[in-house]
Amino acid sequence: MNLKKLGKKFHKVRKLGNRMAKSAALGLRKGGGVVSAGGQVLAVAGMATGQPELIAAGEGAVAAGEGAKLAGSALEKGRKGDLIGAIHKGKKAQETLN
Repeated sequence: MNLKKLGKKFHKVRKLGNRMAKSAALGLRKGGGVVSAGGQVLAVAGMATGQPELIAAGEGAVAAGEGAKLAGSALEKGRKGDLIGAIHKGKKAQETLN
């Protein structure tokens, strides 16, 4: 295999990995938003009915959704090459989930 073919293969693999990371980051951010919105609805329903279990479940879902959005942002920053930003976003996501 000559260097030209090797370079083409490397480019294809890098392009595929970039596309997969972008899709995963987008899915985490959008999915986190949906979970967070659902948690807010659940918490409001729990307040309206006076059920503390629903309120707690809603707050947990909101926290999980925010953590997923931050994890998606960290993945996107890492994909673009901003490693310091990715580390900061990842740390915020970890703090949100703990």
